[in-house]
Amino acid sequence: MNLFISIEGVDGVGKTTVAKLLAADGSFQYYKSPGGPFAQLRKEVDVRATSLERYCFYRLATQFDSMEIERLLIKDSVVCDRFIASTAAYHITMDARIRVIHNDAGLLKPHFAFLLGARSEIRDKRILERAKALSDNKLERNSAFLDRVAKTFMSFNLVYLDTSDITAEEVTTIIKQIITQGVLS
Repeated sequence: MNLFISIEGVDGVGKTTVAKLLAADGSFQYYKSPGGPFAQLRKEVDVRATSLERYCFYRLATQFDSMEIERLLIKDSVVCDRFIASTAAYHITMDARIRVIHNDAGLLKPHFAFLLGARSEIRDKRILERAKALSDNKLERNSAFLDRVAKTFMSFNLVYLDTSDITAEEVTTIIKQIITQGVLS
């Protein structure tokens, strides 16, 4: 059975690094959300759209991602760098009214959804150390906003791992252990 896992969390907690490490040994195929044509439009939407417009874009992108991941699962297990929980947490934090319309109906459900977190000062330091610019640059530099998003994430039913004081390799090992225990039980 091929597995679908998602790695969720705010910027600077190690999602991309951990997801790529999980895929590095061939156990998983790496998938970055939003994918396909949505990846190309993301920067423009992030800059120009209202919170509601932005949520609708990312929710539709997640629908596309769900179909793509389902197709990939025919051959491989898949680790997704952000999925529906990230869409929900960020946008509900931006505009609480989005909680009323948010749903994940019709989406592929991950076998395991991991929420990575880190203390604010560790997360903020990691973000500052990044060499590349991300599309949510304005949001990722807003520590108070990221704290609120992290709090929203905690209201979801995800497996939480604090990455503050452990390496990405250690996080990857813990995730593999959790998956193995879950699959065997």
